[in-house]
Amino acid sequence: MTEMTKANLSREEALELRNLYDRFSLAVERASATMHMRGMDSPVFHVEDGKCVALWGRIRALMDKH
Repeated sequence: MTEMTKANLSREEALELRNLYDRFSLAVERASATMHMRGMDSPVFHVEDGKCVALWGRIRALMDKH
């Protein structure tokens, strides 16, 4: 997280952002593993990918606040 971003977020938002990054990393790992095991067209992969998209959307919303 950049200093500029930290300066513009409340403490709660900064904590949420840190948590979101951790969750996003794990979600990407799960989606990647699912894609390799079940394929890109698998419904299970689409669910895991959707979780990544949702987390990334919230991260972007917080980052765009500054």
